[in-house]
Amino acid sequence: MKKFESAILIILDGFGISRKTDGNAIINAKPEFINHLFENYPFTTLTAHGTDVGLPENTMGNSEVGHSNIGAGRVIMQDLTKINPLIRNDSLKNNKVLRKFLERIKSNGSRVHLIGLLSESGVHSELSHLLYLIDFFSNNGVEEIYVHPFLDGRDSPPQSAVTFLKKLIGHIESLSGGIYLSTICGRFYAMDRDTRWDRTETAFNLLTKLKGEIFDDPVEAVKKFYSNDITDEFMPPIVINKDGKNEGNMREDDGVMFFNFRADRAKQLTMALTFKDFKDFSRGNFRPVKNFISMTKYDDSFKNEYIINPENYDNIFGEVISNLGFNQFRIAETEKYAHVTYFFNCGNEEPFKNEDRLLIPSPREYKTYDMIPEMSAFKIKDALMKNIKSGNYKLIVCNFANCDMVGHTGNYEAAISAVKTLDLILAEIIPAILNLNYVCIVTADHGNAETMIDENGMPMTNHTLNPVPFVIVSDGKEEIPALKPGRLADIAPTVLKLLGLDLPEEMTGRILWE
Repeated sequence: MKKFESAILIILDGFGISRKTDGNAIINAKPEFINHLFENYPFTTLTAHGTDVGLPENTMGNSEVGHSNIGAGRVIMQDLTKINPLIRNDSLKNNKVLRKFLERIKSNGSRVHLIGLLSESGVHSELSHLLYLIDFFSNNGVEEIYVHPFLDGRDSPPQSAVTFLKKLIGHIESLSGGIYLSTICGRFYAMDRDTRWDRTETAFNLLTKLKGEIFDDPVEAVKKFYSNDITDEFMPPIVINKDGKNEGNMREDDGVMFFNFRADRAKQLTMALTFKDFKDFSRGNFRPVKNFISMTKYDDSFKNEYIINPENYDNIFGEVISNLGFNQFRIAETEKYAHVTYFFNCGNEEPFKNEDRLLIPSPREYKTYDMIPEMSAFKIKDALMKNIKSGNYKLIVCNFANCDMVGHTGNYEAAISAVKTLDLILAEIIPAILNLNYVCIVTADHGNAETMIDENGMPMTNHTLNPVPFVIVSDGKEEIPALKPGRLADIAPTVLKLLGLDLPEEMTGRILWE
C-alpha cells in the first residue's frame, strides 16, 4: 500500500451521522462536496460515545473525550467513569484531599460552598456527585453548606433545570438543616472559557457579593425567566432568600469545592476565586479563597488541591510524531483550541518538540454563534492552506468548531448554514491536498448538528449518541482496503499506518482495514 508523505487530520466538531432527516442539519444542508467524499473515497463510521470512548454505557461523547481518544490511539478512561464507582461504593469519602479539606473546615469552624454545573449529562459534571458531596459534608458535621448551581441548557435540554432543581431541593429537604440553595446562574456566565471576563465577573459577583435578582423560590424564579424566553444556559444571577435573608456569599475563610470534573470551563472562575494576582477584572475588597479544592486538576499552574489524579499516557499520537523527529502543526479557533492541543495531548499543557500551534480567535462580538455560523472557519482555512503548502509538517491536526458550537444554540437554520460553510471550505482544501503526496482524513469527535430537533419537536442543543464519519481522501484510494466500523481510538493507528510508521505497543486502537 502507498505510504504518504504527510497526513492532514480534519476534525469536524459535532458532525454526526444519522439517517433521520427531520431536524438533521447535515443531511438537509445538502453538502455536495462532503457527500462526494463519503461516496467516492474509503469511508466508515466510528463510535464516539459510551464505553468505546471510556464513558459509562450510553453516555454521549463530547469534545474533550473525543479529542483525548483520538490523540491517545487507545480508549481513555474518563474522569466520569473513575468517579462514579467511588460514589456508588461510598469510597470517595476516604479520599485524602477531601478528608483534609473537611478537617480544615471543621478546625476553623468554616462554612462549605459547593459550586458547579447542575446537570445529568455527564459532560462537565453529574448531579449524583453533588448530592453525594452534600451528604458527605452534612454527615460529617459541617453546620453550614451553601450550594451554588450553574444551570446547563447546553448539554441538557434548554429548559431542564426545573427538573434538576426539584431533585436537588428534595434531597436537601430530606436532610437535617444547615444546607442552603444560595444562588443560581447560567453556565453562560459561570463557565466561560473564551476570556470573556465580563461574564465571569457576573458569576463572581453573584458568588461573593450576592449580586443578583432576589427570589424566595428557586423553581419559580427559573420559571419566571422561562416566560421571558430566557433558558437555562443564559439564566441571569439569582439570589435565593430563606426566611428573608441569604448569608451565602463566599468569604476568605470559607471552604469552596468546584465539583465539575472537566477543566476547560472551570478555569476562569477558579482563577477569579483563588489567584492572588488576578487582574482580569476588579474584585473589590475580596480576598482569594484559601481552602479551595476541585474534583480534578484544572491546570498545571493552579495551586489548589484536587480529588482525582490525572493519568499519564505514553506514546500518544503527537508524541510518536515528535519522537521520530517530525514536525507537526495544530490549528483551531479559540472555542476548540484546547481540544487540538491540551486534550489531544491527553492533558499535557506543553507542546511536544517540533509541535507548532496556531490559535485563530473566535468572533467575540456575538452573544451566540447562530448569529455568525461561519465563525472563524474561513480564517482557519486560509492559515491551514498556507501551512499545508509549506511542506513543513508530517502531521497537521485541524478542528472546525461550527457544527458543535452552532448546534449548541438549537438554531436549526443556522446549523444548516454552518454545514454549508464547511462544505465550501473542504471543497477548497481537499483539491490542494490531492495535488501533493498527502493523505487527508476527515472525521469528527461526536455528533450534534445531525439532531437539532428532539422527539417532541423542540430545539435540541446537546450532543448525540450517533456515530461519526471517517473518510480517507488521497490520490491512492484504490490501494486502501475497505474500511471496517471502529471507534475514535482507531484513528491514530490508522493514520500512522498510512504514513508508513510503526505503531507503539501502548496504542491499542486498531487499523481500520484490519
